[in-house]
Amino acid sequence: MPGIDPAELKKAIEAGTCSEYDIDLRSQKIDRINNLDAYPKLRALNLGFNAIRKIEGLGRLLDLRQIQLYNNEIASTAGLGGLSKLEILYLHNNLIEELSDDFKTLKSLHTLRLDNNNVENIESLSRCQKLTSLDLSQNRIANLTRFPAFTQLQFLDLSNNGIASVRPLASCTALVELRLSSNKIDDLKSLRSLKKLQTLGKRIQTRKVFLCCSSTELILPRFVMGFVTQD
Repeated sequence: MPGIDPAELKKAIEAGTCSEYDIDLRSQKIDRINNLDAYPKLRALNLGFNAIRKIEGLGRLLDLRQIQLYNNEIASTAGLGGLSKLEILYLHNNLIEELSDDFKTLKSLHTLRLDNNNVENIESLSRCQKLTSLDLSQNRIANLTRFPAFTQLQFLDLSNNGIASVRPLASCTALVELRLSSNKIDDLKSLRSLKKLQTLGKRIQTRKVFLCCSSTELILPRFVMGFVTQD
């Protein structure tokens, strides 16, 4: 399987399907990231639905604002370091187990999708303090003890993990929407301190109560008064 063919990429740019600012090479059977140094002004890169196993070849693309690498075979997030202008990163549906220290340099990142991977620990995200949207659903996160205090985070999806306690989430004071379905949570009272929280995911299982709403979300003004079930 090929990497990025520079001749084919040039043709795509000449045809107007790509540009020096925005390259979209979804579903092209690409197995590695290469031959992009000739596009230093690149701001958006979409390589979703390929066969990429390693993040590489991005070090000189310092103007990148958006990278989409979903539905590949990536096992490590190493290779993202130094992209200080990166704002949006899609890495869902890969094989990632550990988050590299590269995230410590992504200080402009505000939207991150890591759903459907094998991640257990997210401490490396602690420097990404501009995050407003974070999807960590369908991973292997069991303990939130060292969950970073994301003070600007508004949307968080932690559904389909193995979480038992959500107490550390109380430090994410800007949360508006929180999804926690399919976990092992035994107490939700700590979320009462989240004054901006409006909605929870529709299905939350705990040892004390089973909340199942007929709609897609549970409205928090009812929730904060105590455990309830919708009629």
